[in-house]
Amino acid sequence: DISASKKKLNLPDKKIVGYVGRVSKEKNVKLLLEAFQRLEDQENLHLLIVGGGSQLERFKQQKNCTVTGFVDNVEDYLKAMDVFVMPSLTETTSLATLEAMSSGLPVIVTKVGYMRKYVLKEHNGLFFPKNSPAVLALKIKKILDEPKLKEKLGSNARKTIAYSFSWERSINKIKRFLQKQYYS
Repeated sequence: DISASKKKLNLPDKKIVGYVGRVSKEKNVKLLLEAFQRLEDQENLHLLIVGGGSQLERFKQQKNCTVTGFVDNVEDYLKAMDVFVMPSLTETTSLATLEAMSSGLPVIVTKVGYMRKYVLKEHNGLFFPKNSPAVLALKIKKILDEPKLKEKLGSNARKTIAYSFSWERSINKIKRFLQKQYYS
C-alpha cells in the first residue's frame, strides 16, 4: 500500500508528485519543480526526484522535496508516488514512464518521442505543453484532487502496459518484422 511504501522509504505521508530518470537539461526537471511550487496546499505535498545527473544540486535545497540520486531499484519509489511526471523536451521510448504506468500510476507527460503513441489523453495519462509549468501544475492538481480520475488513469495505464508491452506481444512483433524483412 502507498502509505507503507512512503514509510519504508522515510518519505512524509503527503501526496507525492514524482519523477524518475536522469536529472539533466533535456529532461527538463526544473520545469516540474516550477510547476510543483505553483501548487497550493504545499504543506500536504512532496516532490520526489529519483535519479542522478548534472542538475541535482538545485533540487537538494528545495522545501518539500526529496532527491535520491541514482538508485538500482525504482519500484519502491514508484509505489510511494501519487502521480508521475515526465517533463522531457526530447525522449525516445521513456522506460521510466513505462515503469510508472506498469506500477498503476497516472502519468503526466510531454507529447514527445514514443510517449505520444502509448499515452492516451484522459485514458491512461495526461499531456502538457513542453514549456508550460502553469499547465503542468493544473494537470497535477486535477489528478490529486480527483481520486476517481487518478484511479481510472492508473488502472488503464497498468492495463496498457500489461497488454501492449507483454513479452509475448513483443516476441510476435519481432517475428512479424523479421518475416517481412527476410521472407517477403
